[in-house]
Amino acid sequence: MSRRTAVVIALGGVLGATVRWAVALPGENTTFPWWTLIVNLLGCALLGAVVARVDDPLRRAGLATGFCGGLTTFSTFAVEVAELQQTSTVVLWTYVGASLLGGAGAFLAARAVLTPGEPT
Repeated sequence: MSRRTAVVIALGGVLGATVRWAVALPGENTTFPWWTLIVNLLGCALLGAVVARVDDPLRRAGLATGFCGGLTTFSTFAVEVAELQQTSTVVLWTYVGASLLGGAGAFLAARAVLTPGEPT
């Protein structure tokens, strides 16, 4: 990886993490981790759009790896899953399912809608 690519990814990561921090509601105490779910689903959809529309390798690295990687958060998801184990099994598996299936679905839908060319 070139130094230029590394810098673009780092800058994208800083911006993505800043957006994630800005939309998370500090001190919000709910039984369901809505903000992590919403940010992760939006990040997956954005990643699908980047994959479909951005051909330039440097821009793609900055947006996909940097921004989307900084915006989404698997580590927070893992901590929240561990915390939900102490509460409700239904809430736990709802969150896991919504995160995994919803994330994959958001990525695939955005990529399918935004991919240029003939519909399949």
